[in-house]
Amino acid sequence: METERGVPTPLTFEAGYNGTPIWSPDGDRVAFSSGGRDDSQSIYQRRADGSGSVERLLDKEHRQFPASWPRDELHTR
Repeated sequence: METERGVPTPLTFEAGYNGTPIWSPDGDRVAFSSGGRDDSQSIYQRRADGSGSVERLLDKEHRQFPASWPRDELHTR
């Protein structure tokens, strides 16, 4: 959400399910579940400002949904 204008801004544009967003503790990135990119429901991340590309975080055969983002998992990108 662009808070100054009150306008929602999408972070993803791919077809299919993109949801269950989780903010990184530093507010720099958003992890989310997506089911429209491949044959599985996986977890991806993207910079919160929408820059850069979407990065797949997990490669599992079962459906994946983010639930939390541990502080000790922060790293610089």
